Amino acid sequence: PGGAKAWMKYLTKDFQAPDRGTQLGIKGTIMTLFYIDTMGKVRDLRTLKSVEFSYDKAVMQIIKKSPPWNPALQKGRKVKAFRKQPFTFG
Repeated sequence: PGGAKAWMKYLTKDFQAPDRGTQLGIKGTIMTLFYIDTMGKVRDLRTLKSVEFSYDKAVMQIIKKSPPWNPALQKGRKVKAFRKQPFTFG
């Protein structure tokens, strides 16, 4: 609910950078892949491109804890939908 704007607000508001990554000055982009099932839940979350393990873990946790999504619709039926989500640091 709220579309892309609400999703970005959720990610930036609730994300806390890990101390390890902050101390090391980690920069880069993590790329995740997941799908939203027909019930609006995040499923099969995986990292496609890693930056540093503590950041990868933090990104995975925030996506897993996301509020329920509105499932995608195709010809009036709920369907699962894949999403790639970049997360940039630095």
